Amino acid sequence: MLTTDTAGPWRTQRLAVEGFPTYFEDGYRVYFCRKLFGRDFSPSLLFRLWPMIGWADIVHLTAVYSAPTIPALLMCRLLHKPLVWSPRGALQRWERTSKPGLKWAWEMICGTLIRSDGSFLHVTADQEAVATRTRIPGIAIAVIPNGVDVPSGLPPRTWTPEGILRLIFLGRLHPIKGIENLLRGDDPKGRWLLTFAFGLIHGFGFASVLRELGVGANGSSIAVPLVSFNLGVEIGQIVIPGLVLPVIWKLRSNPSFVRRAVPVGSLLVALLGSYWFIQRVWF
Repeated sequence: MLTTDTAGPWRTQRLAVEGFPTYFEDGYRVYFCRKLFGRDFSPSLLFRLWPMIGWADIVHLTAVYSAPTIPALLMCRLLHKPLVWSPRGALQRWERTSKPGLKWAWEMICGTLIRSDGSFLHVTADQEAVATRTRIPGIAIAVIPNGVDVPSGLPPRTWTPEGILRLIFLGRLHPIKGIENLLRGDDPKGRWLLTFAFGLIHGFGFASVLRELGVGANGSSIAVPLVSFNLGVEIGQIVIPGLVLPVIWKLRSNPSFVRRAVPVGSLLVALLGSYWFIQRVWF
């Protein structure tokens, strides 16, 4: 097995590898090549691709949008090696698929390099087969579902209701990203409507402040004060996010920030806003 020692997107996130290659009890060895940067870019792995693909009888590729994918497809073509490619659902498209244009270009290159004879795409469901055939046409596809068959010879479980075998699935739905989905596992649709509604309420609050300041009283014109006030507010709302957003975007590349700091920050903002709302309405 040829892979990298990556353990995350950061350069310092690496596995603690013992020996090169690492030998396992079942008799196979794994070459954990050192990651240089990014999620999985390893010059050492790319350097070993040609001799190891030449040595192998069959190549099993599991990477899709990864640095070794295109070189591996090219070398399998040049060396006429049988290839089994398992995209693991990566070639399917979802509502929130990121960078679809770049992925389309990547898939076009992969579809050009992969051999139509001697290559197979391994998928785990009929839906994945349809999507994969659209992305990489002209390649044979084998559907092998993931799952475990329950042996028929198991003794009856009399201690469970009606002898039913109970299973539980544990998994992560989605990172929590805001106060409106602290109790949800996805990004709610219509977020712009929520933003618009709060902005409208915010505007009414500013209008009441202008009235308290006497703008438009005694028949005086309100045009200049109103335009000046709004320009000042908008400039402030542009300058402050312009200073803060680059920092937030940088922090969002850290998975722990999205998973922990974002919901905590959203909750603090909600509590502070609730405090001001109660103070100004009832006190």
